[in-house]
Amino acid sequence: MGTTMRIAVFSDSHHRLTHMRQVLSLVARDVDAVIHLGDCVDDAMQMEVEFPGPTYYRVCGNGDFINKDSLERRLYLGGVTVLVTHGHRYSVKSGLDRLSALADEQGFRLCLFGHTHESAIARTPGGLYLMNPGSISLPRAASYPTYGIVTLGNGTMDLAVVGKKALNVNVNAGGTWRPIMTEAVPLPDTQS
Repeated sequence: MGTTMRIAVFSDSHHRLTHMRQVLSLVARDVDAVIHLGDCVDDAMQMEVEFPGPTYYRVCGNGDFINKDSLERRLYLGGVTVLVTHGHRYSVKSGLDRLSALADEQGFRLCLFGHTHESAIARTPGGLYLMNPGSISLPRAASYPTYGIVTLGNGTMDLAVVGKKALNVNVNAGGTWRPIMTEAVPLPDTQS
């Protein structure tokens, strides 16, 4: 039995921390890492102070004007090569072709991106998985805040977008966090 790694993934918090705080109060003890995909990375720095424990990774987005963090990170997590980017440099609002071509070409297994404020899980013919957790504070298509959970290990990669569907328009007034989109991916054995 191998070890697993759980990662909480946020994007596009835009200095509105209510939902990110709520989620981290529920999951910070159960995740090994937190990834923030930009807009606004200083929110991730604040969460690292409030919820220490997990390892925090972050990249800048188009709204992170004064932050000097990188625009892209290449990580190796739980045995999986991961490209982390906000996505604006690859025009993800117009499609995933540029981003997926780069990630496929460079041999990544997973690409995490934001920018669109819309959650998505997609797979390329080459076997690359792309995940956008949506926006934790300013959602577009879903009309409720979303974030991602990635679980890596034991030969699988589980991707989930989790959302807070409220009973009314005011998401602060009610509702529960629950998975709205999931994908379980068997990983090839690379130990041979």
